[in-house]
Amino acid sequence: MLGGGEFGTTRNTTTLDRDATTPLLQALGNNGIGYATFAQVVNQRTVRVVPVNGATTDAGNYPYKRQLYYAYKNPPSQAVKDFLGYATSSEGHKAMLAGN
Repeated sequence: MLGGGEFGTTRNTTTLDRDATTPLLQALGNNGIGYATFAQVVNQRTVRVVPVNGATTDAGNYPYKRQLYYAYKNPPSQAVKDFLGYATSSEGHKAMLAGN
């Protein structure tokens, strides 16, 4: 993505102290460019998600997706089974995207 260049070496680059959506959006102002996870900005009305190399976030070839994994002791307790059932359900997916 950076074409071999270093990240954050220009005078107009700002690095934030923590990874949070609100400070990022405030720092962007009216014409800034930044990055965030899709879940952080999907419901924001003040930002626009742009395609990367023509791929949108819902495309299978979008380059900045990450898989989430859950680790647990075997055999899983009933609470773990319940959590995994919810987390992998359509209701759980909606809640994750909503940031709940």
